[in-house]
Amino acid sequence: MLWWRCPVGHEWRETPLQRRSPATWKKGDLYACLYCIAPGAVVHSCGHRRLRPSETTFRVLAHPCERCEVTEHTHLILDALDGSAAAAVRLLDDSPLYALFCSAAADTVEWWDEVFPLVEAYFVRMVSVYVAIATVEHRPTLSYPTSSLLGACMLRILDALPPGCREEMQAAVPDDAGHFRDKYLPGWHASEIGWALKKLGFDILDTPLAGDIERRVQFCEQQRFTATGELPLVDLADTTVSENPRT
Repeated sequence: MLWWRCPVGHEWRETPLQRRSPATWKKGDLYACLYCIAPGAVVHSCGHRRLRPSETTFRVLAHPCERCEVTEHTHLILDALDGSAAAAVRLLDDSPLYALFCSAAADTVEWWDEVFPLVEAYFVRMVSVYVAIATVEHRPTLSYPTSSLLGACMLRILDALPPGCREEMQAAVPDDAGHFRDKYLPGWHASEIGWALKKLGFDILDTPLAGDIERRVQFCEQQRFTATGELPLVDLADTTVSENPRT
């Protein structure tokens, strides 16, 4: 955003791209002044504006637009994440649904103990978001039923686990499980929060999760060589000497 000033002295904020755009209100003049040309415009403190042809006055509001308000609100949620982790862990420890899911996974998923830290971290991360929302918005409860929230986490974990485990694990997922999406965070809060989280760099789906689990499993598979988990020693007597050994 840059500040602009017209010959009359009006000042406003917009990007160079917006300044050069052929917006309808400019009436053919790419460098027209919003104050002079569009008296029905409403400009927010963030610089974003809306045109209201029914109005005859130009208004500058002291508050940001709805999208920027959501972004600022989401900043507060992210700032509260670190302080929400302890409450998220307590919620998981007290949840029979989470215990059932982990128990089923232990019986179904090979190397579960090794991948469990990654799984637990995702659960804590996402539950912390909802705890942070409740904290920032002064809610007495989470903005989404616990079973739906944990179910959404479980479905994300199932997507990241090896395909052979998913069908057996599905029975441990609550019937009212929600669904996380790239820019969507389900719950009784502003729907734009998911979009704002994405914009601010928070990955709802934790995109690298599947790859991290796969690499952890591959590492465990490679440790099958010996009972101690160590690679066997190399017998130097069996190695062949190169015809042109390097000194």
